[in-house]
Amino acid sequence: MFYNKTYLCNMDKYFVPEGYCYALALAPNNHLALATKKEKTKQTLCIINLEKNKHTEFLIPHITKCPFCQGPNTDRTKHGVCSWNTHDTHCTAVRYNPKRNEIFMGYGGVGYGGTGDVVVIDSNTYEFKTSTEFSNYDINDIKICPTNENIYSVLCIGHELGRIDQNGEHSAINLEYESNTMYPTLLNMDFSPQGTQLIAAHQKFYLRHYDVDTARNIKDWFINDKRYNESNYVHKYDCVCAYINENEMVTCHQDKEKGLQIWDMRSYEAVRKMPFSYIPSNILSITSSKVVIGGKDGTLQLWDVRNGQCLKTISEGHGYISVYPSGVRHLDYQDNRLAWIDNYKYYISDLSLF
Repeated sequence: MFYNKTYLCNMDKYFVPEGYCYALALAPNNHLALATKKEKTKQTLCIINLEKNKHTEFLIPHITKCPFCQGPNTDRTKHGVCSWNTHDTHCTAVRYNPKRNEIFMGYGGVGYGGTGDVVVIDSNTYEFKTSTEFSNYDINDIKICPTNENIYSVLCIGHELGRIDQNGEHSAINLEYESNTMYPTLLNMDFSPQGTQLIAAHQKFYLRHYDVDTARNIKDWFINDKRYNESNYVHKYDCVCAYINENEMVTCHQDKEKGLQIWDMRSYEAVRKMPFSYIPSNILSITSSKVVIGGKDGTLQLWDVRNGQCLKTISEGHGYISVYPSGVRHLDYQDNRLAWIDNYKYYISDLSLF
């Protein structure tokens, strides 16, 4: 268990499950959904009541076939013809869709190669409803459109939209883009507050802007003009992004002069530039001026991007950069509570105390 009065992450009062924590999502009714894995074949969805400190565990759907060799994934040692690690799959992303009373769960494997399925379960009965294949790679995040519960985005090695028709059927839509060059690995994405736009951040300071209705690429650009060398350590060129209002968004990367920037999405010009000292892994917009930024070394900070000030260090970094998972992941925010995963453990902080 984790307890630190300085950073207000009191985990003594919350249930701590056995095994590894892979993904989480906060619900509007003071509940937390936590995807865990105790053994190779035992995966659970733990629903925690944060007010009453009660929890219920459910066995969650398990992907049954490797997408590369079509073999069973329950025991990789019995199916040695495939070199991929997909025989050890697990839930790698969780997201509530409260208007549909559903929980979306994305699946992946260990390391590169995954199953790429989005599984939907009923948030009242926790029964399986449907499954849709998006990719042959890990799904790292899922986000629901803020104004349309029938649209969601899926973050894997690429970037796709999911749409739900009037019969409840899901379909995967590959986002189109104009560039003919291969784009770097996708790191995070965010819907605009009105749900009409989508922004995606890649490695090597690369951004893509999409129109949600047409699923077409509007603009590609680099947020930093520094030249990069692909043989260098790739995390050095990571960047993340988040909308703070319909016409402005924030990008973050490691740069002592302009690591944190506010962009006007009408002109694609940076209207404010601030220094930022560590390599980011995730970012979440809290208000039109405040964002929470997680680092690959476990650092987590609350920033006011209007005045360029770090308001609070919520969690100190642990001093190293892990490859998988990479630092702070699965940031989520509801009713002044901030939740995240770092190094297979989950943490909760009360931002109203800051």
